[in-house]
Amino acid sequence: VAELLTLPEGLETLESAYLELGNGRAVNRPRTHTHLPTATPGHFYRFKSMEGGLTASGVYALRITSDILRFRGAGGANRQEKLPAAGDGQYLGLVFLFSVESGDLLAVFPDGVIQGMRVGATSAIGAKRLSRPETRRIGMIGAGTQARWLLRALCLVRSIESVRIYSPTPESRSRFASEMAVELGVPVHAVENAKDAVQGADLIATATSSLDPVLDGDWLPPGVHVASTTHREIDDRTLLRADVLIVNCRDGGGQDYTSGDTPDQGLVLQSKLHRKRPVDWSQKPELAELLAGKAAGRTSENQVTLFLNNIGLGIQ
Repeated sequence: VAELLTLPEGLETLESAYLELGNGRAVNRPRTHTHLPTATPGHFYRFKSMEGGLTASGVYALRITSDILRFRGAGGANRQEKLPAAGDGQYLGLVFLFSVESGDLLAVFPDGVIQGMRVGATSAIGAKRLSRPETRRIGMIGAGTQARWLLRALCLVRSIESVRIYSPTPESRSRFASEMAVELGVPVHAVENAKDAVQGADLIATATSSLDPVLDGDWLPPGVHVASTTHREIDDRTLLRADVLIVNCRDGGGQDYTSGDTPDQGLVLQSKLHRKRPVDWSQKPELAELLAGKAAGRTSENQVTLFLNNIGLGIQ
């Protein structure tokens, strides 16, 4: 998959897909999660599925994942971890691609590369439409695989000149800074706290597995754009300060089902269902509507804009 699909191609394809969705020529089913306990204390099983189809491409896709998860604390926050428990230390995720014209199964392929690419590219599409064109400095919170995809994608849509990165694990943020600086040809500096990472940034990017907010809305400078990868990372103050708030999907909860003996059942549901928030995003415009010209984006230099990547979509 990595050899066949490049990130620029992924960005272009996703923009077309969202435009189709905004113009009523695509269908999307929100994702579903089901959970069961395992024989290992503190671990639980999750099966996830999502699907969607595009008229212009004539394809329909179903994505499934079969995962083992656990929760742990890191940096003062609860975090959800997916464990490489399948086969010889691997994850299991598959995409099934069907022909809308004949019903044929066209392909079955692993979802790992596309999973990272589509989340990062989606937030970058939001940044392309909502951030100021002169955006040059990124403040990033998160140093995992998803953060790498997000930073790569952001550097394709804006002429980035510097990046500051914070992660609660010093080794992770240092490794991220050194490796991404070489890959992107942009200075990337690791810092010791999240506030320092976002101070003076034109664009703030969050890409973590935290179940608790990692960004304080009081840190936001005028004119900044915030690019999230999950709604859980964003605190209530950021939601209230956003002059323009675009969501990936108004139906941002999905469907979650757990057995009564699933461990950490409350955390399982917290990780998927949004808490009571001061802003009702079920009333906010979607990214597809923004691309289709049915919703307004940034209209002034000083506005704070936010793309809330609140749930994944089957069309991706």
